[in-house]
Amino acid sequence: MVNIDFLAQKPDALRADVTTPIGAHVISFAQQGKKMSYVIPQRKSYYSGALSNQAFSELISHSFDTTLLLHVLYDQPITKKGWACKNDIKNLIESCVNKSQGLTIEWSQRRGVEKTVEITHAAFELQFQFHAFKEKSEFKQNTFEIPAPQNYKKL
Repeated sequence: MVNIDFLAQKPDALRADVTTPIGAHVISFAQQGKKMSYVIPQRKSYYSGALSNQAFSELISHSFDTTLLLHVLYDQPITKKGWACKNDIKNLIESCVNKSQGLTIEWSQRRGVEKTVEITHAAFELQFQFHAFKEKSEFKQNTFEIPAPQNYKKL
């Protein structure tokens, strides 16, 4: 279990800072447009380069399209090729499935801004419990960039 602070800006900017429940820094990840960067302090390693599903595999040992997280945060159906989504009776996004990738995303337990989202694949499962979300339109210029720390190994 980890805590994740997300910052996002439509259409394609995302930052996630991950810590343990006792406050240890696990990873900081950012993407904007077609670029991504992340730093893993425990491994003293970082990545900075093109946004790619494979680059994220360092983090969860499987390739993953991080742009899907924007759909999760903003409760939006995934319109990319191969995805089929459905809404619940309140017309809120309920699930999206990509059979060829073996990937399912399910939104559940909605109570106001609180919700649970599960991303399931044969190789991994991620469960997010959101307790608050506030849209913000202004960020610092470098919010969606993670600078390379000195003495860290480039991945």
